[in-house]
This record gives sequence, structure tokens and C-alpha cells, in this order.
Amino acid sequence: MSPSPFPLPHYILAGGRSQRFGSDKARHPIDGTPMLVRVARAFAPLARHTTVVAHAVDAYADLGVVTIADPTPHAGPLAGLVTAFRHHADQSRPSPWILLTSCDLLHPDPAGLAPLAAALSPHHLAAVYRADRFAEPFPGLYHRRCADAATHALRSSRPSFQAFFQGLGPELCPVTTTTARHPPFHDMDHPPEPAAPAPPTDRPREDPH
Repeated sequence: MSPSPFPLPHYILAGGRSQRFGSDKARHPIDGTPMLVRVARAFAPLARHTTVVAHAVDAYADLGVVTIADPTPHAGPLAGLVTAFRHHADQSRPSPWILLTSCDLLHPDPAGLAPLAAALSPHHLAAVYRADRFAEPFPGLYHRRCADAATHALRSSRPSFQAFFQGLGPELCPVTTTTARHPPFHDMDHPPEPAAPAPPTDRPREDPH
């Protein structure tokens, strides 16, 4: 793989039920911008094209993003990866790699992808960050040759990204987080707490007249 694989096809997963969040987190505004749009814009400089995987075609067309349907909606993020691979395979002259993110990354930063790309070697099929004992699927660089492994993990009795990663074995490139900057991508499972009211003041109110 070349030192700079970008731009890459960028797929954003937005097919979750958002049950813990309480509403569609993809549309939740951060500083006035829906989270999905923030993620798409942040990685646009490194994206050949951006496609959202959701529960229905054009579910987020009103936000100005191309959206495809996951044929197995609400089956978890691993199903979204399989859908992304299938869509990618249908493109003309598909690149070997795709970039996969989720719609709820709080601090999407394209600079955080450089360590993933730099750590890859020719025998790797995926590069992700590792936090504690677990590999974090988002953001991740995934080679199209691991599509079969993702499909196999999805059809297993306990489909999950962790099972998929275990199946890749040494072909997975887990990058250990060594600084607070990487990865700067924490996702949001719950809406932010409302701001606390301002403390009362003993200063007398001014007469507006």
C-alpha cells in the first residue's frame, strides 16, 4: 500500500435505532450542524465520495448526503460494513480500501487517520485504533479482501466487530492510542446534559425604566 492511500471511498454508518439516545442521533445538532453532516464534512478532504448506510434509501437526502439502504436494517454496525463492501464492489474501478466511520463521532478529525495509514503493511487488511483490550471499529481503514471475513462473522451466532477482528488475526493492524490526540473520535451514546442554570446573584435587578 502506498504511504498515502487517500482519497478513499467514505462510508458513514447511520442505521442504528438510537434507542439509548432517544432520537435520531444522526440529526442531532452540534453547534447547529447535524452530527452526520459534521462527520461528512470533516472527512471530505480525504474522501473520493461519501455514502451513508442507513435503514432506508435517501433517509438523509434532505441533509445533502447520498444514502443507501442496509438490506438487514438494525442488525448492527457489522451489517453496515458488509453493505458498504457490497456497494463498493459495484462501483467502477473500486479502490482496494474504504474508510468507515459512524455518524456519531463527536470530534471527527482527518488528521487522526494518518497513524492508521502509516501503520499498515502489505499483509494487513484493516487498520483501527485500540483502546484498552478492544479494537475500535470507527474510524477504520478496511481492505475489500476482508469482505468475506466480515460476511462470515455477520452470519455467526454472535455477530460483532470484535468477532470479525478476531477472525482477521494478524491481518488486523491495531494502532495503540498513545496520546490524547489520537483517536479524537469519541462517539455519543446519549444526548448531552442540558447546561446548568446560572447561579443566582445577590445584585439587585436594575429598573428597566
